[in-house]
Amino acid sequence: MNPVLLTVLGFVVGLSLSFRSSTAYDRYNEGRKLWAQLSSSTSSLARLIWVHVDEREGHEKEDMLDKVAFCNMLVAFSMALKHQLRFEPFTCYEDVDPLVRHLPLTAHEAPVVEAPRPSVWKVMGWVMGLNMAEPNPRRFVKTAQRPLGNVPLELLAHCSAYVKRVIDNNTFPRVPYQTSAMNTIALLHDIQTGTNRIVSTPLPLAYSIAISQITWVYIMLLPFQLFNALGWATIPACYVRRLYYSRRVGVHIGPGPHGRHSGSLFKQYQ
Repeated sequence: MNPVLLTVLGFVVGLSLSFRSSTAYDRYNEGRKLWAQLSSSTSSLARLIWVHVDEREGHEKEDMLDKVAFCNMLVAFSMALKHQLRFEPFTCYEDVDPLVRHLPLTAHEAPVVEAPRPSVWKVMGWVMGLNMAEPNPRRFVKTAQRPLGNVPLELLAHCSAYVKRVIDNNTFPRVPYQTSAMNTIALLHDIQTGTNRIVSTPLPLAYSIAISQITWVYIMLLPFQLFNALGWATIPACYVRRLYYSRRVGVHIGPGPHGRHSGSLFKQYQ
């Protein structure tokens, strides 16, 4: 077989993988910036409320507990946003439930659905690189029988209500600090919107189909080029090559930089 065709296809596949790699890096880099901004904003807002909100005379213990609850809501917002980006819409998780169980949230009333254990055939298909074998990460959201709400957004609403309450009772009287607190809450909402945009914007379908088709043609022609040099070793060599490309080319529907893999942003910030 003339190697020119395979060489040209290999060049095109290399460009395709380079495009996918640059896209993945852009998503990861943007997600990292947003998550670092989230860490900085929640710390600043918690410090602002803790230091500059006064306790009323005769209600010191109650007001101190309210400030502690507000700081817990900021922590719960970060954890709830993490689970939302992983398409886990409930509040039963060990890093969320202790912080929000006392709050009236819509997700409290939704029945919790456990993920079924994957069968052996699905695990084998996933190892072989078959996209159809991978579970749909949005299955909990799509199959919900009752409204799930939006836990991070509801927590921000509770934070805004607390800031309004301390402004109204004159325990947070300084206008610059009031403006800073409300602007930081608005910034947290922008961070939630930005991270959800990263998760909800995969590679355009037309590009994914074109890249997948070119890659499959390259993989199908590869054995004819290698057989004279490798003999029967062509079979395992082409199989390994196929796994390499099939796991890196295709339609991405997962949580991207916010998933459970070892390179996840949440692993970096733990």
